[in-house]
Amino acid sequence: MIYIEETSFDRQISLLKHLSKNEDLEIIMWLYPESKSRNLCGIKLAPKGLNEGEQVTTYENFKPNKTMRTVVTLNLLAKIIDEKKAISDNCDSLVLYRPNEKQWLACTIGHERIIMVNDDNLLSSISSEGFNTTLKSPEWW
Repeated sequence: MIYIEETSFDRQISLLKHLSKNEDLEIIMWLYPESKSRNLCGIKLAPKGLNEGEQVTTYENFKPNKTMRTVVTLNLLAKIIDEKKAISDNCDSLVLYRPNEKQWLACTIGHERIIMVNDDNLLSSISSEGFNTTLKSPEWW
């Protein structure tokens, strides 16, 4: 597992952009339990019970809402940056998946200021983009 501590929302999205430029990826935006949003960045929420990918963070006795799984595009990433406040207010995590896989590849957890990448083979590529990476989880994690 690759860990990246990053306080900047724009830099977090920049990493998602970097990962998605080399391969086709899909995204699910996982909402906070208290979120009342019905869509984010024009993407509707998935029906309850639809299992399109595993979530990264969990809540005791609560299955959070999520958006429909959507192909990552430069336009979508730009929209996420444009709607930063709505994303920050409603999203627990933004999670990337490879097509047809339920296991997550990467995620940003904005309120924790952390990015995790579930593929150590991407370490040098991510580091070359100027991200401070480590294979050891932060002490506070």
